[in-house]
Amino acid sequence: MPRGMQVMGIVRSGALAEYVAVPAEAVRILQDGTSAEAGPRFAQISHGPLCADRARKLQAGEQMLVPGAAGGVGTAAIHLGKIFGGRVIAAASTEEKRKFCARSITRNRIP
Repeated sequence: MPRGMQVMGIVRSGALAEYVAVPAEAVRILQDGTSAEAGPRFAQISHGPLCADRARKLQAGEQMLVPGAAGGVGTAAIHLGKIFGGRVIAAASTEEKRKFCARSITRNRIP
């Protein structure tokens, strides 16, 4: 892979760290025009089919609790819950993670 190529790494945990080391087989090349922020969202969501199935069953206005909401699948669950009209309640272990979740819930409000 050429130096300077935009890539993403797929990890089981710790993906919200500033830096992360991944094995070469876990590295994926981002397509031209895909932002560094958007590319990994596809990988996160693809690892959460159960989350997507449960969010799909939400009725508008129902509550959805997301434990571990600051992680990759939890963040995807927040967005899916919003898309399906649920009231998302995000649970996370630290104040910093809860603030991150609050920003995720209020950002890009879906009518």
